[in-house]
Amino acid sequence: MPRNNELKVRIRQKDYSYTILLGTGLIHKLSEKLRGFSKVAIITDSEVKKFHGSTHLERLRSSGIKAELISFEAGEKSKNRKTKEAIEDELFSLEFRRDSAIVALGGGVVGDITGYVASTYMRGIPYIQYPTTLLAMVDSSIGGKTGINIPYGKNMIGTFYQPSAVYMDMDMLKTLPKEEMINGTVEMVKHAIALDKKFFIFMENSVEKIISLDKETLIKAVYWCTSIKKSIVEKDEKESSLRKVLNLGHTIGHAIESASGYSIKHGQAVALGILAETAMARNLGMVQENDYSRITSLVRKLLLPYKKQPVEKILLNTSADKKNTSDGVKYVLPVGIGNSRIGVRVGSKIAERAIGELM
Repeated sequence: MPRNNELKVRIRQKDYSYTILLGTGLIHKLSEKLRGFSKVAIITDSEVKKFHGSTHLERLRSSGIKAELISFEAGEKSKNRKTKEAIEDELFSLEFRRDSAIVALGGGVVGDITGYVASTYMRGIPYIQYPTTLLAMVDSSIGGKTGINIPYGKNMIGTFYQPSAVYMDMDMLKTLPKEEMINGTVEMVKHAIALDKKFFIFMENSVEKIISLDKETLIKAVYWCTSIKKSIVEKDEKESSLRKVLNLGHTIGHAIESASGYSIKHGQAVALGILAETAMARNLGMVQENDYSRITSLVRKLLLPYKKQPVEKILLNTSADKKNTSDGVKYVLPVGIGNSRIGVRVGSKIAERAIGELM
C-alpha cells in the first residue's frame, strides 16, 4: 500500500466520474469532501447508529459542517416505500435544498435507500457512500444502483444514480459480526467465480484471513474486487449487457431472500444461489467437474446454517426477477472458474432439481 495507507480507484462513466478511497480513519476525508455544502444529512440505521452515528455526526460538526442524523429501523424489511417517504419528509422539515448533500452510513440497505432518496429528492442531490459492511463495500456501494423492495420482489423500484464518492473505511469492519464478514466474503467469491480465475485462487487461500480481519489480506481483497467491478460498470453502467454477469447467484438468491421473508441474509442467499446455479451449469454440461468441485467447496466454506424454504415458492419468485424479459427466466451460469455466461435459459425441471438439492 502507499505510505499514507490509502488506495484509490477512479470510476469513469460516460458523463461522470468519482473516486473510491480505501483505507482507515477516513472520516477526515469525508469532512473535507462535504465542506462546500450548505447542509449534510447522515442517513443510517438503528444498529449502525449505536456504533458510529454520534461519532461521525460530531466529527462533521466539529469541522464546521451543518450536519444532521436521520435513522430508521435496521433490516431488509425497512427497505420500502414507507422508509423512503419518512426520510424525504424529514429532509424537507430540515429545509434541505439542492445545495445540500446526504451520506449513506451503513450497509447495503442504507446505501440503496439513501441513493434512491438522493436521486429523486428535488430531482437529484449529491450523496456519498460510506459503507460499514464488507458486503456493501464490494457490492452495493459501487456502480450507482439504488432501490427499494416491494411485495412483488426485491429491488423492483429504483434508479441508477452515481455517488459523488465512496469511502471504504476498514475501521468500520471492527464492529461487524463474523456472520456479516462471511456474507461480504461470499460477494467477493462471486466476483472471482464469474470473472477472475487469479482472484479465485487468491480467495481459496484467503477466506479465513479475510473473515478474521487480517488487515493486509482484507485490503488486498477489497481493492482487487473493487477493481474487477470498476472494469465492468465502466463498460456497462445501466446493466444492459456485460454488467449482468455480476448477477451470478442472484436470480435464485433474491428468490430465496423473498421466500424467507428476508430472514436469510443477502450474502447467504447469494451463496445458496451460486450453489444452485453452478449445479444447473453442471447438469447442462457447461462446467467441468473439477471446476464445479472447487467452486462448491469454496462457497460451502462460507455457508451458515439456514432454514429451508419451499422450492415451489422460490421458483415462483424467480419468475418475478426484474432481470427477466418477456421470453422467460434468464440465469448467469459459470462455465469455468473466472468465466460465466449471461442470459441462459434453464428448463424448470433442471432448476427445480438444483434448488431442491439445497432445500
